[in-house]
Amino acid sequence: MRCFISREYNISSDILEAIQEVLDELKIKCFDVYSSECNIDIAASVSNLISDAEIVIGIITKNSTNVLYEIGLAVGKGKAVFLLFDDAVDIPSDLYNMTHIKINDNLKENLMLPLRFFVDKKGKKPQIDYREYYKKELVTDFLSKELYLKRNQNIRENKDYIGFEKLVADLFAEIKGQYTTLKFQQTERDEGYDFAVWIDELSGKILNPIKFELKACDMSFEKIHKFVERMSGRIKSQELIILLCSGKVEKYQNVNPNILIIEFEDFLNKIEKYGLAHAIWYYRCLGAHGRSCE
Repeated sequence: MRCFISREYNISSDILEAIQEVLDELKIKCFDVYSSECNIDIAASVSNLISDAEIVIGIITKNSTNVLYEIGLAVGKGKAVFLLFDDAVDIPSDLYNMTHIKINDNLKENLMLPLRFFVDKKGKKPQIDYREYYKKELVTDFLSKELYLKRNQNIRENKDYIGFEKLVADLFAEIKGQYTTLKFQQTERDEGYDFAVWIDELSGKILNPIKFELKACDMSFEKIHKFVERMSGRIKSQELIILLCSGKVEKYQNVNPNILIIEFEDFLNKIEKYGLAHAIWYYRCLGAHGRSCE
């Protein structure tokens, strides 16, 4: 079995030695980004290393922002993740349900039993490879993808909101087998969204319904900031609202993982590749780790 260790560069050698000793006893080969050869594209190298591993151990400390990103990648790739975290660190709520222990002076002794159980469970019940699962079951072969893109190009040039609303409605009509219910607002949009989608597969992860607001324009950083500021006071815990834009979205530091700003073209590509439910969860994981949806 192969294990990728996600950690910050300057982590205590005592922590690494304790983990290494436990993994050696369990006959698990381990590696991390600092002990492996990486090309110039570090993000791609990290992604490849995680793909090569069967399990991932994430060590969360005060300066381990890279670890949160790598955990998100691991979850997206369907990897089993085991967490170690410093008692002084507040971990994101998304990670509460993952197997974890706190780092302490007796780390080797405290790690052996839960990690052995974790590995045994992994061996008996392999983690789902979501890439293969969605490739087999939910990949959408759009009969009219090029038409969607051409229509969206015209909408961008003319800033045609009504046309964009119709375009999105047509898209969701084509993938109606991938969600439970869809409701468009028929009156004045005083509830802060244009339509809502219920997806049973995301129940327990995201509060249904998922709300969408539509913008037939580009989104600059200033526009994004104003939108997030406006919606932050309305959104509930675990609720998700997606601003779907016909135009380009400027990259931004996501400060609220429950509010996502997504380009229509990228949204279309992700649905085609993963299916609607997994595409939305992919975007949600990006937001949870402070990344813009790209």
